[in-house]
Amino acid sequence: MSYLYKKLEYDDIINKLMLEMDYDPASAIAEYYLREADTSVVPIEIDYHAIINEFSIYPSALEALSDRGSNVDYIDENQALLALQEQTLVLDSDTAIIVRNT
Repeated sequence: MSYLYKKLEYDDIINKLMLEMDYDPASAIAEYYLREADTSVVPIEIDYHAIINEFSIYPSALEALSDRGSNVDYIDENQALLALQEQTLVLDSDTAIIVRNT
């Protein structure tokens, strides 16, 4: 079976993601996938619907950690971010915390 591949640039990815999310989270996710593609020995297939479902976007690490079922009553934002990073992939942007849903 033959496959055709199109090399995607940053703008290709971010423009598609911005149909579903704001610029900052879209930019962080696009940069993540471009870094992954640079280190991969095989082409990475981009499924935008899967990407949108793969990540959740939160205004703070405390809210993200709370949403994952943790008690956040006695921790600050930095502690919440560290706890999230121990659990899953966390991407940071200027306006949001992007968490992989794993």
